[in-house]
Amino acid sequence: MEPADLNASPSRDPEDARLEQFLRQPLAPLPDDGFTARVLATLPPPPSRTRAGVCLAAASVGVSLALVRIAAHGGWAAFPDAIDDRWTALQSAWAASLAPLPPGDLAIAAVVTAVSLGYAFRGRLRQRWTACFG
Repeated sequence: MEPADLNASPSRDPEDARLEQFLRQPLAPLPDDGFTARVLATLPPPPSRTRAGVCLAAASVGVSLALVRIAAHGGWAAFPDAIDDRWTALQSAWAASLAPLPPGDLAIAAVVTAVSLGYAFRGRLRQRWTACFG
C-alpha cells in the first residue's frame, strides 16, 4: 500500500536527500573530440546586413515615389478624396462581382476556394494534423 504522503519532503526521506545532493553536483564537461567545432563550421553563415539594406532602400524609394506622386496630383488636400473615390470603386466592383452568382454557385465557389487553400497548405495542415491526432 502507498504511503499517505506521496510528496515527502527531502528532510524526512534520506533517499530523496541523497538523490537531491547527487543531482545538484556539477558534472565534468563531456569530451566532444572537436564535434562542436565541426558542427559550427558546417552551419550556414548568419544573414548579411545587405539584404536588410536593400529592403530599406527599396522601401525608401517607394515612399519617395508615392510622395512625389501625391505632390504632383494636388498635394495632401486631394489625397483623402482620391482614397474615398478608389474605396467606393472597389466596393462597387466587389458587389458587382458577387451579384450575378446564384446561391448554389456561391457555395461551389466557396468549396473550390477551400479545396484550393487546403491543397496549397497541405504540408502545414498535415504537420498540424499529425501533431494533434498522431
